Amino acid sequence: MKNDLALTFKNLPPKTFSDIIEVLQEAYAVGGASVAVLLFNLKGEVVGEITVSDTETNLSATVTALDAEGHETTFDDVPTWESSDEGVAVVHPSEDGYSATFDIGGPGSAVITVTGVENSSGENVDIVSVGTITVTPGDATVGSVEFSTGAPAEGTQ
Repeated sequence: MKNDLALTFKNLPPKTFSDIIEVLQEAYAVGGASVAVLLFNLKGEVVGEITVSDTETNLSATVTALDAEGHETTFDDVPTWESSDEGVAVVHPSEDGYSATFDIGGPGSAVITVTGVENSSGENVDIVSVGTITVTPGDATVGSVEFSTGAPAEGTQ
């Protein structure tokens, strides 16, 4: 049975965030399983879900693996990154897999999935971290006038 949990935190003090992770570890850790946290970083703000303009050029993210006690650890293999919609966000993982940068595309939402592998038990266990990038249209820079013949356009006389 697979249990997924996604939470969004903004502007939490580090101690509060650490306490929340500890509670999650106790609630979800089974047989020493690990939990991973995916954090997006934009101009110093760190969150697990982010909304950016389609003009954004400086978005990055990190993934952190935590053991059953809440201590930072590593996966047994290089984490893999995936975007659910490359028209919205294309992911470029670092060589070690613990961070990535993004090319932002058109408006919409993309779920970013990072999968790390834990195999200390002899079996590969996927540790999946998920974050969401929502891209909104940028500021207006050009106007467009559309002409039609026949019935007046809705809202005009």
